[in-house]
Amino acid sequence: MKKIYLVGIVFILLVGIALVLRFGVGPRPIGMIKPSFFDHPQEIGAVTYRRLYDPLGRQNLVAVGVSPDIPEHRAVVEGFLLTAAAEKRPIEVVFQEEQLPPIAVPPGTQVVTFRFNDREDVIAERIREFTSAGKRVLLYSANILTSHLVKGNTIHRFEQAWGQPVYSISMVGISVRRDHQVKLDPPCVGSERDGQGTASLGCAAMAKGRTLFRKKLDNSRLIALMDQHGVADFVLFVSIPPTRPGQG
Repeated sequence: MKKIYLVGIVFILLVGIALVLRFGVGPRPIGMIKPSFFDHPQEIGAVTYRRLYDPLGRQNLVAVGVSPDIPEHRAVVEGFLLTAAAEKRPIEVVFQEEQLPPIAVPPGTQVVTFRFNDREDVIAERIREFTSAGKRVLLYSANILTSHLVKGNTIHRFEQAWGQPVYSISMVGISVRRDHQVKLDPPCVGSERDGQGTASLGCAAMAKGRTLFRKKLDNSRLIALMDQHGVADFVLFVSIPPTRPGQG
């Protein structure tokens, strides 16, 4: 009997190690928004802003990352900005990644185009010109550049120039049903195939999705949930109805 228990313990340990190696599993994330249904992606942005209302009130800069080819992600950012304005804490300046499709911003919002991968120290100084004048800034870029889960990426280098952690909200697609799984962007692959080093974000989405399979959620509706992965790092998982080809 003791041998059976020992074998079981060893098996669990091996599975745990395999998960760490395969999916980059680290400290357990904190659930911030439970799986919820929405009628429009802008509502996701509104709920996200209100969920983070208190900590965002102490920040003059927030980074929001999207999957470049998913228009619903851009609508989430637009809802985030509209809600900030409605709550009388408008984000006056949006630094918009020039390689991404533009987003609609509230009237009076100043838009500055930039490339997040260029000279993080120069970008930090440009943003500081606004924050030092008391303005709030949103940095809109790609999710693989804003997520702290991607080791050594742009957000880490930017924080060195900025001098403190930057609150970041990175959106990624997620499969909520086993019978309809979407192509992850970025993909979850092993380290030997992860040429860009971005698999950790995709693997977080894959691991999170698998925890939802038993719930048999109605994926004909827009679903979103959010986890906190670090002091200032949030991952917003968005499941898009499969009526759009390639989505879920």
